[in-house]
Amino acid sequence: RRLRHLAEDCGLEIEGLEEASLLLLRFECAIRSLPFAVLLDRQELSTCLLAVALWDVLPHSELRRELRHWGLANGTHKGETSQLVDALWTSLAEARRVPVRRFA
Repeated sequence: RRLRHLAEDCGLEIEGLEEASLLLLRFECAIRSLPFAVLLDRQELSTCLLAVALWDVLPHSELRRELRHWGLANGTHKGETSQLVDALWTSLAEARRVPVRRFA
């Protein structure tokens, strides 16, 4: 829900993601080199893609707020987005009780 409000504030079009097929969403992940392509739930996959699309367009101050929300350190804009993708992927894995090795 928080992501939807941020996306609307940034002017991101989210209807396309919410209505896209699983195959199309997985393809989008693959061309962006995102780890989420293996997900089987369409809603979960569209939420992950929404998050990444949002992080790509957020002003730096908002991106830093997202980093704090996820308990991450600040870095360069590109590095921060990568940190957020890793944190989201780790969160999804842990929710499924898949062991995840964290690197400091």
